[in-house]
Amino acid sequence: AARPVITADSSYAQFWVAWNAAEPTVAATNYATHQSAYLQTIEQAVDACRARGLKVEFVFFGCPAWASASGVGGLERPKDGQFAEYVGRIARHFKGRVHAYQLSHEVNLQGLMKGGDVDFLINEIFIAGARRIRQVYAAEPACPVLLSTSGMSPCENCGAMAGLSAKGGRGVNEMYDRLVASTELMQLVDGLNLNVSDQNDGYG
Repeated sequence: AARPVITADSSYAQFWVAWNAAEPTVAATNYATHQSAYLQTIEQAVDACRARGLKVEFVFFGCPAWASASGVGGLERPKDGQFAEYVGRIARHFKGRVHAYQLSHEVNLQGLMKGGDVDFLINEIFIAGARRIRQVYAAEPACPVLLSTSGMSPCENCGAMAGLSAKGGRGVNEMYDRLVASTELMQLVDGLNLNVSDQNDGYG
């Protein structure tokens, strides 16, 4: 953060927060008594950024086995309601220290959430997740927060998320159309995200 390009031209540091590492067990949802070593490290990094005048953005991905619909940890679909509870805990713990949240990553690809589908993403991840974070940050003492949905990948060789009729760039377009069609979602988030890469995701 002391490099000139950072101090002069950058205001945010972005951290990817893997849920399955942050809360590997149910006990680890109690940050006061059983905070995971992974989340302790994230917290140290957040505090180091704040000490240097940088704002922080979290990007969410993954799911622990105890919270997943399949019972398997990793890039899995959470059980209904679990994601909103998770981001609520994170928001309460980091309120005032984390200034922006990206709710997921490359959601047009099935491999990033096995067992998921477009309706689940919109309703459970984006709408319910955004609503919960906004509730936390709106409670007194209120703090501003920026919320965005998810990056998209135009990868032609990757499987499309269930509920999309196309993959690659066409699937990305379709996913954006689905997102902007939700008035409720557009009232909750501040922006959409786009990954800039070629149609083969960097491989040709």
